[in-house]
Amino acid sequence: MYTLLQAKIYSLKADKVDGTLCLTLDRSSSNYSTMYDMINKWQHEAEKLADGEITKEEYDNWRYTYPEVEAKRSRDSLDEMRAKSKKS
Repeated sequence: MYTLLQAKIYSLKADKVDGTLCLTLDRSSSNYSTMYDMINKWQHEAEKLADGEITKEEYDNWRYTYPEVEAKRSRDSLDEMRAKSKKS
């Protein structure tokens, strides 16, 4: 519970949406954009797991190595684009 109460610092707040209790991002917070990006990436990985695109092991690896795994993906993507532009 302590961790959830501290989450307000990171722009999370307890709220109700259509009568369902949930955590929402406070758009007026200075951390909103950063938190949105992180939670969006988490949701994307969870969706890939649910759709069978990745295994539970791959999902767990992502969770345990975030944000390093995202930084590596960005580097790999940039390297791939650079390699393609050199071939052109």
